Amino acid sequence: MPTINLLPDDYHQRRQRRRANGMCLVLFAVVMAGVVGAVFVSEQRVARAEAVAEQVESDYQQATGRIAEMQRLEAESERLQKKAEDTAALVERLPRSTLLAVITNWLPEHSSLREVVLEAKKVRVPSGKSKDKKKSKYDRVASERVAGLEPEIITVRITGLARTDVDVGQLLAHLNRSPLFVSARFIYSEETEVEGVVLREFQLEAVLNQSIDAIDVIGPQLDEAEPFGRDAPEGDPA
Repeated sequence: MPTINLLPDDYHQRRQRRRANGMCLVLFAVVMAGVVGAVFVSEQRVARAEAVAEQVESDYQQATGRIAEMQRLEAESERLQKKAEDTAALVERLPRSTLLAVITNWLPEHSSLREVVLEAKKVRVPSGKSKDKKKSKYDRVASERVAGLEPEIITVRITGLARTDVDVGQLLAHLNRSPLFVSARFIYSEETEVEGVVLREFQLEAVLNQSIDAIDVIGPQLDEAEPFGRDAPEGDPA
């Protein structure tokens, strides 16, 4: 018996088209969801990058402000230090003119000065750990830092002319005995001729005592020079 098909001839074709259209719609929806998700993630990343950039810019501005403030404080500190040094230079405990007068009065007879030079030198003091357990940690650290500083000593280099090395030795003895100086040492003594006269050119170096005031010693020092019986040296000191 033959099979009778009651469905329209194009029914299967329409059904396949609808199925294909449905699948295309599903695929389109999946693709669009992926695109939207990618756009959302990209916008989130851009937003985070902008936030990080803003934070970096803010930190940079703060660091710039701190650096400028530090530079200003360093400049102010240098200015105050320079002002303190200038003030200390104006108020000398031992004026150079007084020092030169004392050395001149110590010169033996027929001796003269050629040059007197004051020179500041840095001396490195080794820092050591404090063993005093009664001190606080702050006091120990502060004392260690102070011990590691480089104090300044002032040396007086004296160049002059004398008749004999005995006269040079007398001047050196005065320098070593005087409280104006911490120590004095002999540099050299050699024969030289000045205007046809054979003399001894000498050089001595003494370390100035910076903790003493000239008012306390200037009188005794000048009195001590009187046994030489001279008011001034022969020749102008330099």
